[in-house]
Amino acid sequence: MSKQQNSRGTSEYKNEKWASWTSTLGWPVQGVWPPGYDGSDINSADRSIDHSVIATGDDFGVVSLYEYPAASSNNAPHNKYYGHSSHVTSV
Repeated sequence: MSKQQNSRGTSEYKNEKWASWTSTLGWPVQGVWPPGYDGSDINSADRSIDHSVIATGDDFGVVSLYEYPAASSNNAPHNKYYGHSSHVTSV
């Protein structure tokens, strides 16, 4: 069996129910990127088991909680939690 890229994956899998979501990129997390953040400022993401919230950690020591999916174009409503002195690399 050869491994090949599915160039239709975006449309074919858009309604797929994944067991977890830990990617900082993708349709259900596009709203976690506030204006002015570059592609490396959000370091980690993890969706709750019940699929209701997603947590992110960023370069500024902030853990944020969003309703899942956070699919608004950018800067979806969220709660911020401060307490880290450096990059949050895992949530």
